[in-house]
Amino acid sequence: MRPPQGADHAGEPRQSTVPAQPVRPDQPGRHRRGARLAPLSGQVAWDTQGRPVGLGDHEAQAVQIALNLNAVLAAVGATRNDIITETVYVVDYTPELLSAIFGPLRSGISAAPASTLLSVSALFAPEYLLEVQVVAALPGPGSPGRTTPTDNTAANTAGR
Repeated sequence: MRPPQGADHAGEPRQSTVPAQPVRPDQPGRHRRGARLAPLSGQVAWDTQGRPVGLGDHEAQAVQIALNLNAVLAAVGATRNDIITETVYVVDYTPELLSAIFGPLRSGISAAPASTLLSVSALFAPEYLLEVQVVAALPGPGSPGRTTPTDNTAANTAGR
């Protein structure tokens, strides 16, 4: 069973050296030395009342997950731009789903995090087709170049 949705905090976030941007094989990694990390448990497509959103629709679920990530990250002082790594669990995966899943998850961010996609036979409840687990590097005071996605940023991709 997965831990409850939200930030997993056993005290303060750890200090670590972590890649800040995805690393291509032909370029050295970039790091945020001494970054405080916020590991967030798997986010699924439920609304603020805990009701499933987007039944049977991977893209609608990705939109809701992006909105949920905005809220959970804001609670720890971060945005989706601060995500350094993500694991995306997908039920009924096919390659044709990539844009439907990653379109909403990438909307409004400046760079994609390191990402792993895993095809799974099921999640904890049959209504959910996606689950996204992330680790964010919390910004320090005066972090340059930060942008904050609005609550509507991910929703704007739903009609694509």
